[in-house]
Amino acid sequence: MKILSRNFNTIRNEYCIPLVEHLDIKMQEYHRLKVKNVILYNSLSVVNDNNNHYIFDVPISILHKAIISEIEQFYIRSKILLDDYNYLESNGSQSWRFTTQYYRFFFLTTCIQRIHKNGYFFLNEEQAKYLSDIASTFLNSLVKISKGNWEFNVIKKNVNNYQVLLKPAGSNVHQLMWSNLKRNLKKFIKNSQKEEKQFLEQLRIIINSTQNYSPSNTRNTLNYHAETSIFEIKKSIYCNSISKGALFKKLFLLNPSSDINNKIKITNILTEYLDLFLDEIINDLDVREKNGFKLIKKYKRMMKLNFAGASSIDSN
Repeated sequence: MKILSRNFNTIRNEYCIPLVEHLDIKMQEYHRLKVKNVILYNSLSVVNDNNNHYIFDVPISILHKAIISEIEQFYIRSKILLDDYNYLESNGSQSWRFTTQYYRFFFLTTCIQRIHKNGYFFLNEEQAKYLSDIASTFLNSLVKISKGNWEFNVIKKNVNNYQVLLKPAGSNVHQLMWSNLKRNLKKFIKNSQKEEKQFLEQLRIIINSTQNYSPSNTRNTLNYHAETSIFEIKKSIYCNSISKGALFKKLFLLNPSSDINNKIKITNILTEYLDLFLDEIINDLDVREKNGFKLIKKYKRMMKLNFAGASSIDSN
């Protein structure tokens, strides 16, 4: 907890505790509770801002439920990938193990963004037309919202509603998410003290001094380039696990280097840091509302049953 400290308290108090009263989601609601659907089907008004972007007025309660629903679902995706990542330690290639780790990082980053009430989603052609029609009706003029990636951001809170800014995101959402995370880390540094500040400042130094580093660029190098086959044959790449208790120590053992293995280590440290953050947030909210996180609890029960079944087979 020392490397979370003040930032955990800030995120919990300012962003997460207000979600507590909306944690009790029925199992049948999870399929439809998405941020995108709230904007599509629950908007109360639309405004066109000066940059030709759109601001949608949506009820706070339903948006909170959608945020919790998506946090749960992306969090579970990250845990499923953690199982795959651990399995691949002795049963797969190091490059594919890192690719699995990258998507774990991606889903954890998505959770952090949802907590901050921002992020990205994709509108297909039918959804884009539907949203265009809604905006056209409210604005009494023709609106053309295109198919593709869109960024949303809660920009204002009224009594019962949020104002949600919607603007085109382009195609490289992975890099946009990385830029967003770096901005959050910069804020975290300003809000931190002692061990937490040491950890975050060192993390920033390593990231900034590693040429062309980003988690998605590292993934691309290992997942799409032909020379990865040479790395695999020579066994010159490795993607080792890092325990949460060793994050501080492992970070300060890193030297600024553009070596592919160094970039893998940075991503692994980032991933475990985010995983620790999300675990603590989920645990804290779960204590506050016992009827919350039904999907996560169902997933944990399923994993226990699977483990018990596997143990039974092994004993035979």
